[in-house]
Amino acid sequence: MKVELLQEIARENSINWDAKSLEQRLYTRPPPPQHHHKDEANNDHPEKKAISRLSFQSRKEESLDDNNKNES
Repeated sequence: MKVELLQEIARENSINWDAKSLEQRLYTRPPPPQHHHKDEANNDHPEKKAISRLSFQSRKEESLDDNNKNES
């Protein structure tokens, strides 16, 4: 539909335009995303590690507090 409109505009302006390449681009599926496992492994995301440690520490402290309450 849009390609037909572009063809009509090209004809009206005496432009020699082949719509096949545009149609191929519009109707061809994009390639699947590539995963870069190598890059992710090298970065190790320090922010995520810090969050994990903090979460673990807070859980550990809570469990210790719970154990102390049970012993009292």
